[in-house]
Amino acid sequence: MKIKCLPFGKVAKTTVAATILSMCSMVNLAQAGIINTDNDSFIDQDTGLEWMDFGINNQYTYSQVSNMLAPGNLYEGWRIATEDEVITLVINAFFADADRFLDRRPEDHPVPVFAVGENINESTGSYEASGLKAAFDAMSFNLQTVDSPYIRYDSIGMYQTNNGAIDGLYIYDYRGVADKNDVALVETNGGIRADFDTPSYSTMLVKGATEVPEPSTLAIFALSILGLGLRCLKKTHHSK
Repeated sequence: MKIKCLPFGKVAKTTVAATILSMCSMVNLAQAGIINTDNDSFIDQDTGLEWMDFGINNQYTYSQVSNMLAPGNLYEGWRIATEDEVITLVINAFFADADRFLDRRPEDHPVPVFAVGENINESTGSYEASGLKAAFDAMSFNLQTVDSPYIRYDSIGMYQTNNGAIDGLYIYDYRGVADKNDVALVETNGGIRADFDTPSYSTMLVKGATEVPEPSTLAIFALSILGLGLRCLKKTHHSK
């Protein structure tokens, strides 16, 4: 079977068009976001990891939850999240929609990532839900505090730091006032005790393995077109 080579201009245009479509597809994958399963959990589509909602195990201490992970126990199939997983979750959940986002890695900073969402309509100065709200809603919360004229939802999750200590992801979600910002941050100092007992703290549980998203159909198509174009160019070059 003979392959008919397109003129260089057509090959180039076809390759560029397919590549752009592929890049758009991969951007959509990168911004897939946080999905609520409606089963006391949410999924980070970028990693494929399933996370237990806040407010599910906050009646137990970190130590108690740790003892419930073995087969036959309440949280069988789950495991305690690592520092790297929690940081990745915050980046995937909040980076795109935050008004301000600080990523201090690889600096050895006790707060490596920090997201801020402003609850204000820039035109009117009145309250308007920040861009972080959709992810907050999918994750649920531990504690609601009513302090007129606003309501604050706290979602604080304990995890294991890279040095084996315990620290937390802190989320503060303000509703009703324009002058208080939503915040999501990770601390890595390891300042939480395993027996710390308060309903405002959950233990962050996760399951599933981190997966690299498979190439989309468009991405594969673009690579095929690119390969065909290069083959044709090589054949044309040799025939001269």
